Amino acid sequence: MIRYGQAEYAIFIMKQVTEKLRNQNIITEEQYRQLTAKNQDDCYNQFCTANAA
Repeated sequence: MIRYGQAEYAIFIMKQVTEKLRNQNIITEEQYRQLTAKNQDDCYNQFCTANAA
């Protein structure tokens, strides 16, 4: 079983969502990269991480 911190788990879920949007051509590749970076920053600012424990 892989254990995630809250931030890592949230990033994993958000990445799945943005990949689906990209694969369905709802967002562009550039928007995907920007959204992924923004989600990662937001998640690490909002949630605890496994590494911080």
